[in-house]
Amino acid sequence: MHYNSRSFQICDVGGNRSQRRKWVHTFPNASVVTFTADVTSYSKVLCEDENVPRVAEELALFDSIANHRRFANVRLVLMLTHINHLDEILVRTAVTDYFPNFISSNLPSSPGYKRDYLAYLENQFSSRLPDERDRETFQILQADLIHDGLEEVENILKTLLKIRPHKII
Repeated sequence: MHYNSRSFQICDVGGNRSQRRKWVHTFPNASVVTFTADVTSYSKVLCEDENVPRVAEELALFDSIANHRRFANVRLVLMLTHINHLDEILVRTAVTDYFPNFISSNLPSSPGYKRDYLAYLENQFSSRLPDERDRETFQILQADLIHDGLEEVENILKTLLKIRPHKII
């Protein structure tokens, strides 16, 4: 991808569990890893195992990337997606079904509940960072790629350029 007279290598390494071990060794020179997480995944299960909530898999995968020695000096960006669907999911499916420790004094239909949940979810991810990781090498973005389209992708690229203008995963 070319943006602002710069070239970016962007690779989608998502997919089935069986494919995950193969990709980590293919990015030795990456300067940024962008991990996308669906904020509604607490209400979904894995295709491979219908007993496992997707959010559990996302948290475990994020943990393995954040703590992998190959990515110890790489900027890590957590991009929370599907925010445009969150309001309807929060009303339909209780967050406490998966996160029993989640507490909010707001009603599920209120903007305050959504803010509380997003803050809680961000904490769930950031708590998996190793203690020695410099907090300046971690950033959280909220993105609604479906709604905002290319404008949002452009904003994300601008943000990532400020971090390190090299290769981005």
